[in-house]
Amino acid sequence: MEHTNVAWPVWPDAQEFRMLRALVREGVARMAAARHGPYAVQFHGWRIRVWRRDDAVRNSAYIDIRSREGEVCARFAWETACQADDEVA
Repeated sequence: MEHTNVAWPVWPDAQEFRMLRALVREGVARMAAARHGPYAVQFHGWRIRVWRRDDAVRNSAYIDIRSREGEVCARFAWETACQADDEVA
């Protein structure tokens, strides 16, 4: 089977990807610690929004990453496990 590269219309470069990943982690950590309001930040035109929804079974952080053009690059849920010192695992 031949390997095929899929060309995404918009994708962060390596440095942007590392920074976006760090900003998502920061957003999830802040949401776990603050327990209020959404976290939103922009970096090089990329928009990240993190919000939470708690229920009796689990705590989830929802992440939405959009490109400079507003296209959805990623959307996913992150199950948070808070430790005693409020560090997100």
